[in-house]
Amino acid sequence: MGTGGDADAARDERGADVSAVAVSSAPDNEPATPTTTRMSYRDAVREAIRAAMRDDPRVFLMGEDVGRYGGTYAVSRGLLEEFGPERIRDTPLSESAFVGMGI
Repeated sequence: MGTGGDADAARDERGADVSAVAVSSAPDNEPATPTTTRMSYRDAVREAIRAAMRDDPRVFLMGEDVGRYGGTYAVSRGLLEEFGPERIRDTPLSESAFVGMGI
């Protein structure tokens, strides 16, 4: 994927490959069946963040403009409304603050 040789790959407006592969869940006694879902890289990142936040209430997202603005390239769009300001935190540009929050 992404080498230009995949004629079936989904492309965005810039021609970038936006294909993603997901594995469907199956009962324990049956093997999982791979399925293909086409989405942009941005949407795949957002869905991964959303899944992590749904699975673990300790997970939060912090950064410049990730809340109301929706993040760079709208990666975090909709997460503030879904998870609230306690878990989606807009921060100033301050690396030392990020380290302090991590500790």
